[in-house]
Amino acid sequence: MMSKRSTFRRFGLSVLALGAVFAIHSRAVAQTGNDPGPSPHYDGWRTTLLEENDSLYFNSDKHYTQGLRMSLLSPVLKPGGWTDEVFQFASNIPLVFANGAQSQRRVSWFLGQSIFTPKNIDIKPPDPRDRPYGGWLYTGPSLLQETNGNQLGNLEIELGVVGPGAFGRQVQNDFHQLIGAHQAEGWSNQLQNEPGGVLAYDRYWRL
Repeated sequence: MMSKRSTFRRFGLSVLALGAVFAIHSRAVAQTGNDPGPSPHYDGWRTTLLEENDSLYFNSDKHYTQGLRMSLLSPVLKPGGWTDEVFQFASNIPLVFANGAQSQRRVSWFLGQSIFTPKNIDIKPPDPRDRPYGGWLYTGPSLLQETNGNQLGNLEIELGVVGPGAFGRQVQNDFHQLIGAHQAEGWSNQLQNEPGGVLAYDRYWRL
Protein backbone atom coordinates (compact mmCIF):
# COMPACT_ATOMS: atom_id res chain seq x y z
CA MET A 1 0.00 0.00 0.00
CA MET A 2 1.28 3.45 -0.89
CA SER A 3 2.22 5.53 2.18
CA LYS A 4 0.50 8.84 2.93
CA ARG A 5 3.77 10.72 2.51
CA SER A 6 4.36 9.10 -0.89
CA THR A 7 0.82 10.00 -1.96
CA PHE A 8 1.24 13.65 -1.05
CA ARG A 9 4.67 13.77 -2.66
CA ARG A 10 3.18 12.41 -5.88
CA PHE A 11 0.43 15.04 -5.65
CA GLY A 12 3.00 17.79 -5.14
CA LEU A 13 5.00 16.63 -8.13
CA SER A 14 1.81 16.54 -10.21
CA VAL A 15 1.01 20.12 -9.29
CA LEU A 16 4.53 21.22 -10.17
CA ALA A 17 4.17 19.44 -13.50
CA LEU A 18 1.21 21.69 -14.26
CA GLY A 19 3.64 24.60 -14.11
CA ALA A 20 5.58 23.06 -16.97
CA VAL A 21 2.32 22.74 -18.89
CA PHE A 22 1.75 26.47 -18.39
CA ALA A 23 5.13 27.29 -19.84
CA ILE A 24 4.79 24.90 -22.78
CA HIS A 25 1.29 26.09 -23.63
CA SER A 26 2.25 29.76 -23.46
CA ARG A 27 5.20 29.16 -25.76
CA ALA A 28 3.02 27.20 -28.17
CA VAL A 29 0.47 30.02 -28.28
CA ALA A 30 3.23 32.49 -29.04
CA GLN A 31 4.51 30.31 -31.89
CA THR A 32 1.12 29.89 -33.60
CA GLY A 33 1.19 33.41 -34.90
CA ASN A 34 -1.20 34.84 -32.33
CA ASP A 35 1.07 37.82 -31.82
CA PRO A 36 -0.85 40.83 -30.50
CA GLY A 37 1.43 43.19 -32.42
CA PRO A 38 0.68 46.88 -32.01
CA SER A 39 -3.11 46.45 -31.73
CA PRO A 40 -4.54 47.46 -28.31
CA HIS A 41 -7.50 45.11 -28.88
CA TYR A 42 -5.53 41.85 -28.73
CA ASP A 43 -7.51 39.18 -26.92
CA GLY A 44 -5.43 36.03 -26.87
CA TRP A 45 -4.16 33.83 -24.06
CA ARG A 46 -2.27 35.67 -21.33
CA THR A 47 0.19 34.34 -18.77
CA THR A 48 0.77 36.14 -15.46
CA LEU A 49 3.58 35.54 -12.95
CA LEU A 50 3.23 36.97 -9.42
CA GLU A 51 6.16 36.91 -6.98
CA GLU A 52 5.97 37.97 -3.33
CA ASN A 53 8.90 37.84 -0.92
CA ASP A 54 9.37 39.64 2.38
CA SER A 55 13.11 40.05 1.79
CA LEU A 56 12.32 42.47 -1.06
CA TYR A 57 11.03 45.00 1.49
CA PHE A 58 11.99 43.92 4.99
CA ASN A 59 15.24 41.97 4.46
CA SER A 60 13.95 39.15 6.66
CA ASP A 61 12.31 35.74 6.56
CA LYS A 62 9.30 35.48 8.84
CA HIS A 63 5.63 34.49 8.75
CA TYR A 64 4.41 34.77 5.13
CA THR A 65 7.89 34.75 3.64
CA GLN A 66 7.48 33.71 -0.01
CA GLY A 67 4.73 33.33 -2.60
CA LEU A 68 4.81 32.45 -6.29
CA ARG A 69 1.77 32.15 -8.53
CA MET A 70 1.44 31.50 -12.26
CA SER A 71 -1.87 31.87 -14.08
CA LEU A 72 -3.11 31.34 -17.61
CA LEU A 73 -6.06 33.53 -18.70
CA SER A 74 -8.26 32.68 -21.66
CA PRO A 75 -9.60 35.08 -24.29
CA VAL A 76 -13.22 36.24 -23.96
CA LEU A 77 -15.42 33.16 -24.19
CA LYS A 78 -17.92 32.91 -27.03
CA PRO A 79 -21.57 32.33 -26.07
CA GLY A 80 -22.95 28.85 -26.47
CA GLY A 81 -19.97 26.90 -25.12
CA TRP A 82 -19.91 24.42 -22.25
CA THR A 83 -18.74 27.16 -19.91
CA ASP A 84 -22.14 28.86 -20.13
CA GLU A 85 -23.60 26.13 -17.93
CA VAL A 86 -20.78 26.48 -15.43
CA PHE A 87 -21.26 30.26 -15.16
CA GLN A 88 -25.03 29.81 -14.93
CA PHE A 89 -24.63 27.34 -12.07
CA ALA A 90 -22.30 29.75 -10.25
CA SER A 91 -24.76 32.62 -10.79
CA ASN A 92 -27.33 30.72 -8.73
CA ILE A 93 -25.19 31.36 -5.66
CA PRO A 94 -26.42 34.58 -3.99
CA LEU A 95 -24.32 37.67 -4.80
CA VAL A 96 -22.04 35.79 -7.22
CA PHE A 97 -21.68 37.53 -10.60
CA ALA A 98 -23.67 40.69 -11.30
CA ASN A 99 -26.53 40.75 -13.79
CA GLY A 100 -26.12 43.10 -16.71
CA ALA A 101 -26.95 43.64 -20.34
CA GLN A 102 -23.32 43.29 -21.35
CA SER A 103 -20.88 40.79 -19.90
CA GLN A 104 -17.59 39.23 -20.93
CA ARG A 105 -16.50 35.92 -19.49
CA ARG A 106 -13.11 34.29 -19.20
CA VAL A 107 -11.60 31.29 -17.44
CA SER A 108 -8.22 31.02 -15.80
CA TRP A 109 -6.05 28.22 -14.44
CA PHE A 110 -3.45 28.89 -11.79
CA LEU A 111 -0.61 27.17 -9.94
CA GLY A 112 0.94 28.60 -6.79
CA GLN A 113 3.05 28.01 -3.72
CA SER A 114 3.14 29.91 -0.42
CA ILE A 115 5.79 29.45 2.28
CA PHE A 116 5.46 30.34 5.97
CA THR A 117 8.14 30.36 8.68
CA PRO A 118 8.45 31.58 12.28
CA LYS A 119 10.18 34.87 13.08
CA ASN A 120 13.27 33.13 14.42
CA ILE A 121 14.51 30.61 11.84
CA ASP A 122 17.77 29.90 13.72
CA ILE A 123 16.41 27.69 16.50
CA LYS A 124 15.51 24.00 16.32
CA PRO A 125 12.90 23.08 17.34
CA PRO A 126 11.14 26.39 16.62
CA ASP A 127 9.26 28.43 19.20
CA PRO A 128 5.87 26.68 19.68
CA ARG A 129 4.24 30.09 20.30
CA ASP A 130 5.33 31.38 16.89
CA ARG A 131 3.92 30.66 13.43
CA PRO A 132 4.94 27.11 12.42
CA TYR A 133 6.90 26.15 9.32
CA GLY A 134 4.60 25.22 6.48
CA GLY A 135 4.17 25.24 2.73
CA TRP A 136 0.96 25.46 0.68
CA LEU A 137 1.09 24.12 -2.89
CA TYR A 138 -2.13 24.60 -4.80
CA THR A 139 -3.80 24.74 -8.18
CA GLY A 140 -7.27 25.35 -9.56
CA PRO A 141 -9.57 27.27 -11.91
CA SER A 142 -11.10 30.74 -11.83
CA LEU A 143 -14.28 32.03 -13.46
CA LEU A 144 -14.17 35.73 -14.33
CA GLN A 145 -17.04 37.87 -15.54
CA GLU A 146 -16.87 41.56 -16.45
CA THR A 147 -20.31 43.19 -16.37
CA ASN A 148 -21.29 46.47 -18.04
CA GLY A 149 -17.65 47.47 -18.23
CA ASN A 150 -17.51 48.51 -14.57
CA GLN A 151 -17.68 45.32 -12.47
CA LEU A 152 -15.48 42.25 -12.37
CA GLY A 153 -16.41 39.09 -10.49
CA ASN A 154 -13.88 36.32 -9.82
CA LEU A 155 -14.92 32.91 -8.45
CA GLU A 156 -11.91 30.76 -7.55
CA ILE A 157 -11.40 27.21 -6.33
CA GLU A 158 -8.02 26.20 -4.85
CA LEU A 159 -7.07 22.59 -4.16
CA GLY A 160 -3.71 21.72 -2.71
CA VAL A 161 -1.59 20.25 0.03
CA VAL A 162 0.02 21.59 3.23
CA GLY A 163 3.17 19.94 4.54
CA PRO A 164 6.29 18.30 3.07
CA GLY A 165 4.36 17.56 -0.13
CA ALA A 166 4.25 21.32 -0.77
CA PHE A 167 8.08 21.44 -1.11
CA GLY A 168 8.42 24.56 1.04
CA ARG A 169 11.64 23.36 2.66
CA GLN A 170 13.28 22.54 -0.67
CA VAL A 171 12.32 25.81 -2.32
CA GLN A 172 13.43 28.04 0.55
CA ASN A 173 16.62 26.30 1.69
CA ASP A 174 17.82 25.28 -1.77
CA PHE A 175 17.36 28.85 -3.01
CA HIS A 176 19.13 30.23 0.06
CA GLN A 177 21.99 27.82 -0.57
CA LEU A 178 22.15 28.96 -4.19
CA ILE A 179 22.48 32.65 -3.27
CA GLY A 180 24.67 32.00 -0.22
CA ALA A 181 22.03 33.07 2.32
CA HIS A 182 21.36 31.58 5.75
CA GLN A 183 19.11 28.51 5.71
CA ALA A 184 16.14 27.98 8.01
CA GLU A 185 16.93 25.39 10.70
CA GLY A 186 13.49 24.20 11.78
CA TRP A 187 11.90 22.71 8.68
CA SER A 188 12.05 19.22 10.21
CA ASN A 189 9.26 20.45 12.51
CA GLN A 190 6.99 21.72 9.76
CA LEU A 191 3.27 21.00 9.58
CA GLN A 192 2.49 17.49 8.38
CA ASN A 193 0.82 16.58 5.09
CA GLU A 194 -2.84 17.49 4.84
CA PRO A 195 -5.05 18.22 1.83
CA GLY A 196 -6.71 21.60 1.66
CA GLY A 197 -9.20 23.59 -0.34
CA VAL A 198 -10.26 27.22 -0.66
CA LEU A 199 -13.40 28.64 -2.26
CA ALA A 200 -13.23 32.41 -2.76
CA TYR A 201 -15.20 35.10 -4.54
CA ASP A 202 -14.12 38.69 -5.19
CA ARG A 203 -15.93 41.54 -6.89
CA TYR A 204 -14.24 44.71 -8.08
CA TRP A 205 -15.79 47.99 -9.15
CA ARG A 206 -14.28 50.49 -11.60
CA LEU A 207 -14.74 54.03 -10.30
